[in-house]
Amino acid sequence: MGQAKAALSPRQGRVALQFEAREGERTHLARNFASYPFHVTRPLYFDAGWLELPTVVLQSAAGGLFQGDRLSVEIGVGEGAAAQVTTQSATKVHSMERDRAVQETRLMVGAGGHLELIADATILFPASHVETATTLSLAEGASAILAEAFLWHDPKGGAAPTFSLMASTVEARRPDGRLLARDRYRIATPADDEATRAEWQAMKAQGSLYAFGIARDGASLVEGLRAALAEVGGAYLGVSALPNEAGALVRVLAPDGNIVRGVQATAWRAARRLLTGHDALITWRK
Repeated sequence: MGQAKAALSPRQGRVALQFEAREGERTHLARNFASYPFHVTRPLYFDAGWLELPTVVLQSAAGGLFQGDRLSVEIGVGEGAAAQVTTQSATKVHSMERDRAVQETRLMVGAGGHLELIADATILFPASHVETATTLSLAEGASAILAEAFLWHDPKGGAAPTFSLMASTVEARRPDGRLLARDRYRIATPADDEATRAEWQAMKAQGSLYAFGIARDGASLVEGLRAALAEVGGAYLGVSALPNEAGALVRVLAPDGNIVRGVQATAWRAARRLLTGHDALITWRK
């Protein structure tokens, strides 16, 4: 009955954050709104490589995503400000008899601003269906790093994935609406053939890291990321240039989430240094 009720009455959670910075001062969290299931920590300033950068952890009290969920995330970074937003842990997407879970994320970065949205992996349970859409408004001279990942899991120990659908759209635009880049994928449970199922059993996790902006001092963002990842093993990965000189995309396919996380951590450190000139002197995310 609980699942059926959720399908008829979607849970609509919303979080909205706005970061601002006065000249010569560190970035502060100017506005903060969160409704269930979201909770937001206070800003933490613990990266010795960038003391003006606050890290905010986005938490959930719900224990995962359920059918009927409709969640909204809005994050704004003002002119000249910089912020990092991360998550408390991986997000479970529970089994669904009908309907789906949807999360829409809107990001706005002002001129000279920088935003990092670093999410833990999404774990797809059997019969789960989740769709995410992220829209980034990026002013001239601004930059952003976005990371997302997913992996499948069967609590009963099944050797092949049985989730229903994982769909993701990420797009970047200028404030006037001009499209810079769009990345979209829809992945369903693989067809019932031995070759496809064998591939999924071997490679259970996938991740993406988007680095939007222009590298400093005339450096190549793509070449810099490729160099940083040149010695990485145990995964299939690639670095591609985004259209309209919007930045670069790192995609990784690996046997487990820890390897994906390691690749993303290396790429994040390189991307931050290339885009902002700041080294990351903290452990990946938190």
